[in-house]
Amino acid sequence: MEDKKMKRFINISLILALLLSASCNKFNPFDAYWHGGFEREDTGGKPGKGGLFADGFGTEESPYGLSTPQHMQNISRGLVAGEMVYFKMLNDIDLSGIEWTALNPISPYNKFIDFDGDGHVITNLLVRKQSYGSFFGVLCGSCHDVGFLNAFAESTNSGGIIGGYVGLASPTDDSFTGRVERVYVTGEVAAGATANGGGICGDLGKMVDMTPCLISDCYSIVEVTGGNVGGLAGNVRNGSRIENSYASGSVDGNVASDKTYYAGGIAATVNGGSIVKSIAWNSSVSGGVVGSVYGNNSGGVIENCYALSSIAFSGQMATQDNVSEKDPASLQSVAGGWEGGWYPDGKVSNGYPILLWQHDRGDYADFSGHGGEAGTYEPGFKSGSGTETDPYIIENLSHLRSMHDLLEPGKEYWLKLAGDIDAKALSGWEPINITDPYNIKIHFDGDNHTISNMKFASGQYAGFFGVLNGECRNLTLVKCTLSQGSNSACGLLGGWAGANNGAKAVVSNIKVSGGSGVNSSGSQPSGGLFGCAANATFTDCEVEATIHVTNKSTSASGQGCGGLVGKATKGCSFTRCSFSGELKGNRLIGGIVGYAQSDVHFSSCSNSATISASGTKNGSTTIKGERAAGIAGHADDGGVFVGCVNSGAISGENCVGGIVGYTEKKGSVSRCSNTGNVSALTSDIAGGIAGCMVSGKISDCYSRNCVISVSSKGQRAGGIVAEIYGRISDGADGVSSIENCWSSAAVSGGRHLGGIAGRLSANSWTSPAETDKSKTSNITVSGCIAWNQAITTAQTGKTKDDTASSGAIVSYTYVKNTHKDCWRKKDLNYKPSYPECGLVDQENSSPDSPLTVGVEATYCYPYHGKEAAAGATVSSLASTLGWSTEIWNLSGNEPVLK
Repeated sequence: MEDKKMKRFINISLILALLLSASCNKFNPFDAYWHGGFEREDTGGKPGKGGLFADGFGTEESPYGLSTPQHMQNISRGLVAGEMVYFKMLNDIDLSGIEWTALNPISPYNKFIDFDGDGHVITNLLVRKQSYGSFFGVLCGSCHDVGFLNAFAESTNSGGIIGGYVGLASPTDDSFTGRVERVYVTGEVAAGATANGGGICGDLGKMVDMTPCLISDCYSIVEVTGGNVGGLAGNVRNGSRIENSYASGSVDGNVASDKTYYAGGIAATVNGGSIVKSIAWNSSVSGGVVGSVYGNNSGGVIENCYALSSIAFSGQMATQDNVSEKDPASLQSVAGGWEGGWYPDGKVSNGYPILLWQHDRGDYADFSGHGGEAGTYEPGFKSGSGTETDPYIIENLSHLRSMHDLLEPGKEYWLKLAGDIDAKALSGWEPINITDPYNIKIHFDGDNHTISNMKFASGQYAGFFGVLNGECRNLTLVKCTLSQGSNSACGLLGGWAGANNGAKAVVSNIKVSGGSGVNSSGSQPSGGLFGCAANATFTDCEVEATIHVTNKSTSASGQGCGGLVGKATKGCSFTRCSFSGELKGNRLIGGIVGYAQSDVHFSSCSNSATISASGTKNGSTTIKGERAAGIAGHADDGGVFVGCVNSGAISGENCVGGIVGYTEKKGSVSRCSNTGNVSALTSDIAGGIAGCMVSGKISDCYSRNCVISVSSKGQRAGGIVAEIYGRISDGADGVSSIENCWSSAAVSGGRHLGGIAGRLSANSWTSPAETDKSKTSNITVSGCIAWNQAITTAQTGKTKDDTASSGAIVSYTYVKNTHKDCWRKKDLNYKPSYPECGLVDQENSSPDSPLTVGVEATYCYPYHGKEAAAGATVSSLASTLGWSTEIWNLSGNEPVLK
């Protein structure tokens, strides 16, 4: 018995010793276990919920203190269903390396939270693909006096940086409402593709018991994407309110055709709520239906709201009631009069207002998201004298900004990056060389480093250089954006590469990626790298970007939208350049260049982007969405394309091609291929390689496994080219030809459909009477093979004299053109306009020995070539035709280019 008592005494002593030891440490695993059940009030228990927090009891009088990333992660362990729990930040907290889990994302959303930032900043919040992806998930309670810098929130449904919802859509009492006050957010929000998204929240919930959900005295510098999106909130519900707040980020909503989606600088939709005394300071707003402050207002109240007059819009414009457009200086004046949580000066941080608590901290230049005041750095470079042998060395953002201060007109400089540079602290980059005669000559070597998060300011020749007179090489741009509202050429690197005054430019080994983009609403050319180029060479440049352009210029001189360059003119060449992503524009758009003017050369260039051209209006003038292609939308005299490839889907209203949309005389396309669908959606002319060619040559090209189509009422589509004019008046320059090409594309549309070519005619086609046997048009089609999946004509059931033919090789040709050694697939799926103009074998022909068309008819002049033997392949026929094995690999069933 004595032994048992002694053992019991020893065990108790050991436990007491352990507890005594634990009490001497600030945090110990025993604490969380031992004190986890204490009530949230000071009744003798240890504050901080057993070490989960720095101090406090989670009450209004004694909130839990947060001073470390671990304390932040412990918030979820301090929440109690059905009770309000209070938290207070004790210092700034960096959440780098932590993938955050939203605090209250699950029904019934009864984890009530009061979060007091106490004038501190949370940096690098990261939320990936969660329901109501955000910091809180659903905020029922309050978040105030805090900043979220460089946050990223990705949601599967409604999303924002603060909450997917602030409050609920149908709250049962005021416990389920939310308030966000004196808060700012910067970074990105990616809401669900059909959901609501906003910089602060996806949805601002409904008022209940006269208690509204509220966003007050807040600002957002957030790139928002999703379904219905706004700079601050996606949806503002009945009775709730946004007031004294602004947004200055970009807003990019869904443009799907199956449903109408809305986008606005402040909110996408206002459903019975209100927006009062707020500013849409956004760079751009795009979506289905768009507005400066709101996309759609259904019974809401809009009062004393303002918008930046130069916002770049893309989408159908919504009417904006009670919204005044103003320039930046006027907006600064408006914000300078705001009371409450704002510092009483509307232009404190790089021209933007900031909160009073931010100004009191004194370090807003680093933490506002606007980059602070423009002059808060000492101009200078790390080292160097700016010569070719001793270049200026640029190591950080201050060095980079020094280019504005230290590079003088009329002088030549060499500069070199010595490290990656993140430019997110800057609100906007002004171009360097924009004054005629553009004689700051710059040789910029990125040394394979990266510039990221740079936002290029709208204005004259917007972009990094303005006008590049010199060289830029070995540089990568990541997540760099440009929103141009001014009437000036623009691109991420500048308005011009080279210039018409003789300035030259060399651009090589440039890469653009990681969410970069250009959004332009001006009436001058725009491109991924430059708006315009003259006397410039581009080599080994890769652009991955989203480019949306609404160009309302009614003149070709102001048009052009390209993945690399909007408009390239004399002395320009592009070698081994590529574009991927998305390109949307109006007229003259291409994956490499929109408008190639006069002897522009393309070699080994490629496009994999989706490219679409759609019309617009400038007053009473309609600008057609035409001349779109994978490489160049339009090429003037002497345009040359060698070894180029398109795999992206190309669409437009008219004149669309896989490689080039329209090319003038002396144009040449050789050794090029296309595997992307090419569609003239509302009208005519779609070709697998070229749309329309005036006096030029296409050789050794193919278009395979794709669809080439015009509308059911449209005409002229071809597996290789839709239309060629062989202009007699141009003499030797008017000779045109298609040689050694093949296609396996499916060709469809109204009429004039050819497996290789649509229509081959003279200067232009005017009437059937001019296409009789007396006409010649200097065109040769030879050595071509139609292996098409199908040729399907929509306009059927008419007689042979009142509709137009289709053809296995050419749909409609002058009989005195030269037709030589062409073959068609034996089992070609061919649906002609009318049965009288079916497939027949035709002999070679020339001006001296005209083509026999089989059926004499007003509109029936097809060329079908000859039917291949059973068992023949494209390669076996190509070998018989003598195609060069230095150009073609004929080892498989289908020839491919070497």
